[in-house]
Amino acid sequence: MGLGDVLLAGAGGLWVGTDAIAGMVLLAAASALLVALLGRLRGEEAGRMVFGPYLAFGIWICFLLGT
Repeated sequence: MGLGDVLLAGAGGLWVGTDAIAGMVLLAAASALLVALLGRLRGEEAGRMVFGPYLAFGIWICFLLGT
């Protein structure tokens, strides 16, 4: 994780609340892992991944669910 990801996680934590930070990061990591595994199954070469979009996805889902 780079500094931008940490800032995004901090802003997301303020937005969804401190109770949802663990779920937010868990959703982000699970979605990134799923995309990496699907890419691997399609035969794509493994490389560096940008974590920000997955973190934004986790923030969005936690915000929508209110968890």
